[in-house]
Order: sequence, then structure tokens, then C-alpha cells
Amino acid sequence: MAADLDLGRGADLVGELTELVTEHPLRERFRAQLMTALAQSGRLAEASSAYSEFRTTLVRELGVEPSPGLRALHTSILRGEVAGWWVQPATRSLSR
Repeated sequence: MAADLDLGRGADLVGELTELVTEHPLRERFRAQLMTALAQSGRLAEASSAYSEFRTTLVRELGVEPSPGLRALHTSILRGEVAGWWVQPATRSLSR
């Protein structure tokens, strides 16, 4: 999966990674891979939600925050940068 993500093939992995996250809700690596796959698919809001849900679970279940690496990935997603790939954020027209 890591190789496919490195090649920008995240869209093909979303389903499988969603299943892995459901089966292993506290595995940070699977969550990071799902976030990356969603972002590479242009699903930035879902990628951000995946992080927020994980953070809530970690704090509630274990009393800890996500790792610095996962927080950095979340920040990159919010900026539209994912694993070396630029994800074009949705734009909206502002009229004055």
C-alpha cells in the first residue's frame, strides 16, 4: 500500500484502508494511509474527518494525542500537500 500511495494511487486503496481502519481503530499507520488515500482522491474533508475521529478515539480511549507525524500529515492535508503530491483544493468564486 505504501508504494501505491507513493505513486499517487490512493483512490484505488480507499475501500481496503477503510476496512483496515474499522478492524484496527487504534492503528495509526492505517489511519495515516487512509488519510493520504482520501486526500490523493481529492476528498480533503473526509481525510480531515478521519484525523479528527482518530484523535477523539485516542484521547477518549488512551488519554494520548496523535503522534507528531500524524499531526504533520493532517497539517499537510489542510494545506493541500500530500506525500509529495499537490492536491488542488476546491475553489470558490468570491464576488464583490
